[in-house]
Amino acid sequence: MARAGPVHKLLIIDDDDVHRYLLRQLLKDTPYLLSEARTGPEGIRLAREQTPDLIFLDFVLPDMTAFDVLDELKADPRTRDIPIILHTSRQLQEEERQRLEKGTSTILSKHTLSREVAITRIRDALHKTGLGTDKGESRRG
Repeated sequence: MARAGPVHKLLIIDDDDVHRYLLRQLLKDTPYLLSEARTGPEGIRLAREQTPDLIFLDFVLPDMTAFDVLDELKADPRTRDIPIILHTSRQLQEEERQRLEKGTSTILSKHTLSREVAITRIRDALHKTGLGTDKGESRRG
């Protein structure tokens, strides 16, 4: 069934090929156009060039920490207001979690991520920015 309404651009920043694949599968047949980056610097560059509507950010990257990526994105007027969903397979320390909650829309565990959870969190984050207000949107799971 064809959907009315906007197509939202999502950027995945994750060095793990398997997790990027899983996210692509979870978001297949949704109104989201995905682009991917394997490294922090590549993700920051793509965010500046493409200004996605939302970013999925992995906590553990080989070249930068999630904090570094968040700091770069929040310092740039072009990317400052893009909602970020942090996804991680790591158990976060309390101080890490508190710091990350300030710069992200939500934190998701890679181990428990499902299609329903991913889509709900994306919609919530887009709705907070005013992008997910498509009134004719159907609630398919």
